[in-house]
Amino acid sequence: MKLSTTTTNQHPNALELSGSLRRWLAILIVAASLHLSLPLLPGAFTAAGRNASSASGIIRVAGSVSIDGVQGMSGQTIFPGSQVSTAERSESIIDLGKFTRLRLLPETDLTLDFSPARISSTLHKGTVRAFIAAGLPVNIHTVGAELVTDPSQPTEFTVQVIDETTELSVKTGHVELRRENERKTVGAGDVFRTAGVPQSPPKGEDDGLSKTEKIGILAAVGGVATLLLVVFQGREKQEELNFGGCVIILSGIQTCP
Repeated sequence: MKLSTTTTNQHPNALELSGSLRRWLAILIVAASLHLSLPLLPGAFTAAGRNASSASGIIRVAGSVSIDGVQGMSGQTIFPGSQVSTAERSESIIDLGKFTRLRLLPETDLTLDFSPARISSTLHKGTVRAFIAAGLPVNIHTVGAELVTDPSQPTEFTVQVIDETTELSVKTGHVELRRENERKTVGAGDVFRTAGVPQSPPKGEDDGLSKTEKIGILAAVGGVATLLLVVFQGREKQEELNFGGCVIILSGIQTCP
């Protein structure tokens, strides 16, 4: 009889525990169903993944500045791969952190790609002033040229692209300009311009003619001058000897040469 009583007292507890588990399971199923039925926010996961996996910068604008074809605002976040364009009388400053920033002057078009480890950009036109911290290598592609900084020290430089010409001016540090098989290191205080636009040669620079060619040209010019002198002298003598016309003598006789 005691065994029967004990069994009867434990049975309600088991039933109560089983019912509690069923209620919790039902709540979890309802919550999961509601979560799956919620609409997805456009770009929510893309933006979250982008922010978590890549670097970003902050832009300040003055005037009309577009970012990926849309009007930009000061304080806007810049992501890698953005294209920034400044209109006439407009400028922008892109702050990439760690004392690194890029200043875009009026009428500049720049595609900016960067990460915490490096900066790689393409300057299509216009002027960019760069302030780069040490330890951050920078590559800037222009028309037919590539600029590579020396990451061992801070670098400050200005690069300008006009038509087919790239002009590089370095204030601090060193920047290497690469073109095909040519490499030119531009140091602090130096300015280098690619040969995209014809330039007048500096004073004292050879005009491209060899010494033999110069002597030949001078000899030819001298020969022509001598020939002209002989011709003119011959004409003068002929005019002196031949006065022309007839001579009338008082006796009435007319003589002609």
